[in-house]
Amino acid sequence: MFKEKHGTTSVPKNSPGSYQLALWCMNQRQEYRKRLEGKKHKLTEERITKLNSIGFVWALKGKFASTFDARLEQLKNYKNEFGNCDVPRRIRKYPSLGEW
Repeated sequence: MFKEKHGTTSVPKNSPGSYQLALWCMNQRQEYRKRLEGKKHKLTEERITKLNSIGFVWALKGKFASTFDARLEQLKNYKNEFGNCDVPRRIRKYPSLGEW
C-alpha cells in the first residue's frame, strides 16, 4: 500500500502513520546486511525474493541516494511494463516519475 501511494519502499520514520512500517523495513535491511556479512540472520530467500519483486530498497545512503534508487527501480518497472522510458509527466501508477 505504501509503495503504491508513494512509489517507493523507502519509508521515512516521520511519515504520518508509517512509523511501525519504517521500523519493520529497517529491520529487514539489518537482517539483509547480516546475511551479506555471513552472520546469523532471519531473512529467508523467499522473503528476499518477495521484497525484491516489489522493488524493496535494501541500502539507504542518505535521502538523495534512496530517492534515486527508488526512482530508478520505478523507471525499470515502467520500462518493463511499457517498453520505453518515455514516462508522461503524470501517470497514476508512478506518481511524479515523469517529472523526475
